[in-house]
Amino acid sequence: MRLLDSPDAGQVETVYDAASNITRKITSNLRASSQAISYDYDFTRVVAIHYPNFPENDVAYQYGSPAQLGQPGNVVGRIVQVTDASGSEVRAYDRLGQMVEETKTVASHTQGNCDNCPEVWTTHYLYDTWGRLQQMTYPDGEVLTYAYDSGGLPRAATGVKLGVTTPYVQRFEYDEFGQHAFLRVGNGAETTYAYNPINRRLARLTAGDFQDLHYSYDLVGNITALSNQVPIPVPSAMGGPVDQTFAYDGLYRLTQATGQWRFSNKHQDYALSLAYDTIHNLTRKTQSDSVTTPGGSTVPQKLTTYDFAYAYAGHGPHQSTTIGDHAFSYDANGNQTGWNDLTSGKRRTIVWNEENRVQQISDNGQTTSFVYDDSGQRVIKRGKQGETAYINQFWTVRNRSVGTKHIFVGDTRIASKVIPGSAHLDPHSNDPFTSVLGQWWQQRAAQGWQNGTTTVKNPHFAGNAMPDILPEDNFIYFYHPDHLGSTSFATAATGDLFEHLEYFPFGETWVSEQTNTQRLPFLFTSKELDEETQLYYFGARYYDPRTSVWQSADPILATYLQGMPQRGVLEPGHLALYSYALNNPIVFKDLLGAFESLGDPLPSNKQKPSQLSFSLSHPLAAIEIGKVTIGSNTDNISTNAVRFSTRIGLDENAEHQGSEVNAFRHTIWQATIASKFGPDIARSVGFAHEDELPANLNQRQFTGRNALTNADTTVDLLNNILGRNLAEANQGKTPQQLSIAALDYFHTQGLFTATKQANGTVTVSQTRISDAKYNNALGILNGLNDKGFTASEQAAIDAQMRALMNNSIPP
Repeated sequence: MRLLDSPDAGQVETVYDAASNITRKITSNLRASSQAISYDYDFTRVVAIHYPNFPENDVAYQYGSPAQLGQPGNVVGRIVQVTDASGSEVRAYDRLGQMVEETKTVASHTQGNCDNCPEVWTTHYLYDTWGRLQQMTYPDGEVLTYAYDSGGLPRAATGVKLGVTTPYVQRFEYDEFGQHAFLRVGNGAETTYAYNPINRRLARLTAGDFQDLHYSYDLVGNITALSNQVPIPVPSAMGGPVDQTFAYDGLYRLTQATGQWRFSNKHQDYALSLAYDTIHNLTRKTQSDSVTTPGGSTVPQKLTTYDFAYAYAGHGPHQSTTIGDHAFSYDANGNQTGWNDLTSGKRRTIVWNEENRVQQISDNGQTTSFVYDDSGQRVIKRGKQGETAYINQFWTVRNRSVGTKHIFVGDTRIASKVIPGSAHLDPHSNDPFTSVLGQWWQQRAAQGWQNGTTTVKNPHFAGNAMPDILPEDNFIYFYHPDHLGSTSFATAATGDLFEHLEYFPFGETWVSEQTNTQRLPFLFTSKELDEETQLYYFGARYYDPRTSVWQSADPILATYLQGMPQRGVLEPGHLALYSYALNNPIVFKDLLGAFESLGDPLPSNKQKPSQLSFSLSHPLAAIEIGKVTIGSNTDNISTNAVRFSTRIGLDENAEHQGSEVNAFRHTIWQATIASKFGPDIARSVGFAHEDELPANLNQRQFTGRNALTNADTTVDLLNNILGRNLAEANQGKTPQQLSIAALDYFHTQGLFTATKQANGTVTVSQTRISDAKYNNALGILNGLNDKGFTASEQAAIDAQMRALMNNSIPP
């Protein structure tokens, strides 16, 4: 049993069986009614998840059986079908375990007499042997093909449907550090990136003639000024120069910001002031926003001008009980259950399910509900605009009448393409569900808590005239983001500007210029803004940019206590479980709703592209695998593998390549990953770890200047295979038990090492350790826990963590 007790998020009790499978999870909400989330297993494979309060959310997994060996789909031992509240998903795989087909049957409320009832969508994927996506076939039949450069990075993306070719990415280039250098999208718009040659910080970002961003920094990397240095446009055009400045306190939290947008013969200005307490809570947010007219008069923008005082009078030290004239409430799990406007009487009620996912939001009788899949990703949203089904990140459907394809390169959304529900649409129709312009992303009057200055123009058709038939290609929209990934501009298929946006620092819309009635929902840091609730959906949580707080506690608190990611609780700001991006939203963004990362086009640790691709494809696994942190208390699979391998008396060499230590580290690293996440993910991260993959794993002799490095890559991959095999042969074993199994194998069969010969040749061989070395190592391993610590070391670490937690709570 493991118990996590947080003053904000309550108590979470996790119960395990003898094979380390989670059998029950009891949160504070469930404990109050003597209930629990329960899990069923087939040995170590979860087959069902049961929820006591919302049983419609129950999950069932079906695995491929041995009888299916040799049949199409490579499903033996893999998940072949998932059934949950969103519907069901059937999967097929290639020989390396990559999912190559997913058929999603959506539990839609809009099913009727149609050609696709029930609502079924199939997406196909094709990967190369290194796990790179080569092709994807959308549910409507369009085939998207990726091309890669000699360094393995994507350089082009092209779609083909019914013989018509659509270039989405014509050219993508990178510098010698793997950072973005040049991008030309399908409509010809070009983006260039320039970096400071000393510290590689982004210095300038240009796109077309509408975006020319210049960045200034302080000595520690905080952005102090950001300006779009373009000419003032003519009155009928979008965009214009924008200048912003930022100031920070000694903990690098944003304290001041100013901005000015100049357009036509007017300008719009904002000023923001922020204050914090000693445990990183916002205590005051003062914001002014005004437009200065040609005559010199100032017109305040009331909805974006306010002075919020924050109070924390509840049980949780980081739970704001009042913000301005809104009073907030929370449940025992730390989820915000709604607010009351103390002035107007308006109110919001939020219903949460057992997994701390928003089930329903009601605003004065107007209800929006949400349905999630087994992994917690949102699949269905139902509200006043109807129903949206998110089949996957590449395909969404609105009210079964309009689909949207999303084109990604890595994690970057390059374009969105609206697909009408029928071949012939009348744009003049008053029916909002058959008119593309009237139906998709309707431009509502700016209202509520998310507001910006809105101007409407039309790049599609001269003189604002609309034809009777709208070509599909006329509804491709290309995104042009800033350093955070926030949509600053969007262009149409013609290359003309379609949308221009600017943001207040914490994501609230400041300026919004659109054409016609369409509005792209992917805004701040490219996340979707739900127009029904004015909350951003990040995947793991929902975020309110106006109050600058999350609606629930950070879901990875338990991982923070292990020292990861981003230093975990050793970064005190992570204990402020409702704060966004360490209260520095200009430098950091949040990819998932869990933790911050740099907004630079490449993370600060200069991850190799292959590692970055793995992290984006498998974010939760990447967190637990982590990166090696020497001499720390970090608890992740990579650091633990180093801890096991370096303290048991194995031989090491000066290059740290091809040695006994390296062999043992790779073996238990892969064994632990495969045991936790399966052999397919273990194989993928093993490939991503290496700089270059050898053409022949059977090669045993290496010569030349890079002989040892090349031999080391081979032994790493060979030991990775042994590690995955050990996991398969020792199912249900703990990391410490797996390390002993690896040691036994090292003693009896041997692991692969590289040896430098007198003539400079490096040979690879499977070598065994001596009896004396084995007995010494076994004695040490028997005294270690699953993290590679002794009992006394773990006790000292636990005491340190308790002290940190206690110091984060005010007296």
